[in-house]
Amino acid sequence: MTNFNRTSILAVFIAAALSGSGLAAPTTLTASHQFPSGKGDVRDEMVQIVAREAKAANVDLQIQVYPGASLFKPNEQWNALVNGQLDISSFPLD
Repeated sequence: MTNFNRTSILAVFIAAALSGSGLAAPTTLTASHQFPSGKGDVRDEMVQIVAREAKAANVDLQIQVYPGASLFKPNEQWNALVNGQLDISSFPLD
């Protein structure tokens, strides 16, 4: 591949990224897990950290956390992920 072709391809990708980022709407993801919130549970804290870091990154991404099985019950979370009703979940390891 010639240097001109590489530069052209790179320019197209940069232009697409810049134009798309200006038009992109903020994205909100839903996160649900069965662990209690605010009680020092490390599994809940992990999901909360992900949500805080996404917000702090200032990339138009918000993660709405539903702890304590408040959105989906534990046995319903997997099907909700598969069906696109839920974006993020935390599952305990066996």
